[in-house]
Amino acid sequence: MLVHPDWLTFLMETMNSDEKIGLVGYARLFPGTEKIEMLGHKAVNENLGKFNKIGAGQNLGKFLKKGPIKADFCLGMIRKSILAKTGRFDEKKFAMYEEVDFCRRVRDEGYKILVDPRAKVWHFVSQSLKKTGPFRIYYAYRNRMRYILQHNKGFGKIYYPLALMPTYFYKAIKFSLQGNPNAGWTIIRGIGWNIKNWKDYL
Repeated sequence: MLVHPDWLTFLMETMNSDEKIGLVGYARLFPGTEKIEMLGHKAVNENLGKFNKIGAGQNLGKFLKKGPIKADFCLGMIRKSILAKTGRFDEKKFAMYEEVDFCRRVRDEGYKILVDPRAKVWHFVSQSLKKTGPFRIYYAYRNRMRYILQHNKGFGKIYYPLALMPTYFYKAIKFSLQGNPNAGWTIIRGIGWNIKNWKDYL
């Protein structure tokens, strides 16, 4: 990523404007443009761990006059003092959905999550991980299921994981038919990992 020279200044200004702000995110742009990759995410269905990107594909200028934007999760600056309440990142997630889980805990503690569109970062997409690589797929599907199991209560802890199963099996079969059986198998492995770690969800 390439950051704007005033990136940190803007994050600090927003964070210091309200002690109830727990995390401030930045505008993630496509390289060399003012086109938005995302301004954090808004929940479509948190019970299923489904979110939409804010502002994706639009020009940043549209958002600059609006001030900080409320998000359900994003990456950014974290207020250190809240870590004693929220805990840190879930180490078992390792990659993918760790920020979703952390932001959920920030909001559960009554703190706000905002994105300051003035704080610009140009993101060179998927330089570390291939979007359809087995590593990324494994952790994305495995950790989405973990997120659902951690944050749903009572009957929802059974219902929502089961509701997600048809999608998981469909994706596993689709990857296999597209000549990527290893990616399909990693989804099944991710389900198995969560079953193996069932005690975490009691």
